[in-house]
Amino acid sequence: MLIGFTTSGIPFDGNSIKTGSLGGSETALISVSRELAKRGHTVRVFCRCPNPGVYDGVEYYNLDIANHQVAITPFDVLVASRWSDFVAIPSNIGL
Repeated sequence: MLIGFTTSGIPFDGNSIKTGSLGGSETALISVSRELAKRGHTVRVFCRCPNPGVYDGVEYYNLDIANHQVAITPFDVLVASRWSDFVAIPSNIGL
């Protein structure tokens, strides 16, 4: 299953949980994403990402490409956090 997360909160990447303090929403997103990847899902996170890359099996991307990626990628599930306007853009999302 292809699962996406978008958030417009504070800047972070998959390594931020090991190197500094984060808010609860960011910590939860990193933790849930990591666990979903462990179960074999493809997980992509779009956030204010200082260091895009793959962390613990999760792909982290900068937020500026989210609109385009969601429009062309057939995500099975997309979770939008702190960015309610995001769900109004045209997409190819199952849920």
